[in-house]
Amino acid sequence: MAAEAWRSIGSSVRGNLPQAIASLGTLWLMDLRVEFDDARHLLDIESGLYGRKKVVRQLAESEESLGALLSAYALSGDEQLLGWAKEVAALYEAPGKKKNQIF
Repeated sequence: MAAEAWRSIGSSVRGNLPQAIASLGTLWLMDLRVEFDDARHLLDIESGLYGRKKVVRQLAESEESLGALLSAYALSGDEQLLGWAKEVAALYEAPGKKKNQIF
């Protein structure tokens, strides 16, 4: 049932990357690995289409994206998600301030 719900909104989520990223932890916990991989793959697709920096800025604008990326990394062990989280976190640091080691 949940997999069917994800597939039914999948096309609309593709236009809203932060929503897809926010779903990663729930998809993993519900053992919806195909749907998790689909949502995770959107990072690569969007990055290829618009460039990684633009995607990172888009994720940083959504308050829950950093937490969602970190949660998805903690659950799945996907090192690429941690890399994305580090890039998003770097945008939150104040200019001129020494970078803190948070990971």
